[in-house]
Amino acid sequence: MTTSDPTISSNTVSVPFVPTAASAVAFEKCKAEINEAAKGPLEPLNVDVAFAVRVMLTVCGNAAPYRGELAKTDLDMVPTLEMRAHALSYAQALHQWTLETPSPVETLGQAVIETRRVLVSELELVQLRGIIANTAVKLQGTTSYLAMAQDVRTIGSAFLSAWALVGAQIGGNIQHVNDALVLADKLIAAVAQAAEIKEKLKGTALMRLAAWTLALKSYRDLDRGISFIRYHQDDAEQIVPSLFDKAKPRKKLVPETEGPATEPGTTPIAANGSNGSSQPNMPASPMAPSKSFDE
Repeated sequence: MTTSDPTISSNTVSVPFVPTAASAVAFEKCKAEINEAAKGPLEPLNVDVAFAVRVMLTVCGNAAPYRGELAKTDLDMVPTLEMRAHALSYAQALHQWTLETPSPVETLGQAVIETRRVLVSELELVQLRGIIANTAVKLQGTTSYLAMAQDVRTIGSAFLSAWALVGAQIGGNIQHVNDALVLADKLIAAVAQAAEIKEKLKGTALMRLAAWTLALKSYRDLDRGISFIRYHQDDAEQIVPSLFDKAKPRKKLVPETEGPATEPGTTPIAANGSNGSSQPNMPASPMAPSKSFDE
């Protein structure tokens, strides 16, 4: 996602929002930096958040034995990653809870449409018999839910104001008119609630995206640190697994007989013995990172 409006789902299943104590505390501690991060730029959210959080917390445990070495590289991100991962979990739960808040607009809207159809038929009847003037009731003439609800209120109010004359012409059941007015009011309230939920979704989606951006930064920095200190062991991907459930494994060095394992534009490592090292395809001295860890 970006800072543009998120896509709003119409999911109507209500699920109680019960965040864990750790995630709630972490979110409060990170709220200031989350609000700052929300100003952008933001990372696209292209992972399953629940899976990513689990991986991040697993990484914190995996990386804990290497914190002494990580501290020497200024990339000991275990504390910030753990905190930000929990905060992301809370932000995700908050967004999901808002997303799934039930909105009965569609159900009420269909009921109001049918009610309006009945009332309009009754109105035409009493107008034809001269009980209510044709110009006395002005309908909206549009098909929006709010317009439909307003038409029901207008017709119902007109009927009640002249019920002594109207009642006998439409069956004498005043309750169906009162029920129609109540239904219209419920739809108007539901439409307002839906608009409020939509605005809340924009806010929770932005907070989730900001929390994801911060957690991802900590994850990447920790990944850089582990990749550096575990370069010779070539096991960084086991300590810091991918956030993507089906990500391709990292490329590894392969023997020269299997072809080069370098990226375009890089210089292949010399064969065994030509670099002064006793190990095949290894540099004679420790290699410095090609890029700053702060990038």
